[in-house]
Amino acid sequence: MAVIGLMIVISGAIIAGVNSFRMDEFFCLADPDLASRATFQSIQTWLPGYQFMGMGLIFAAITMVVASILGRLRILGGIVQISLGAQVVFPPFPGTA
Repeated sequence: MAVIGLMIVISGAIIAGVNSFRMDEFFCLADPDLASRATFQSIQTWLPGYQFMGMGLIFAAITMVVASILGRLRILGGIVQISLGAQVVFPPFPGTA
């Protein structure tokens, strides 16, 4: 997920950079080409959502990595308790929404 999110963010930055070179098409009043103006405006419409999806995938991947690290620490804590001969006691899982 992190790689896909990173690819989406990078491709969104490239699309935004290429689209910024077409800014004259948006402000051109002398010879309005409505098709290119519509293309420019449609890219401006869907691009923020596209980049937001990429950032969401990156943050979801980070959350999954942190959750797997915490789960592994919980297991290793039980192994340490067993090696010390103590009763294995896990704290309760936190409540989730």
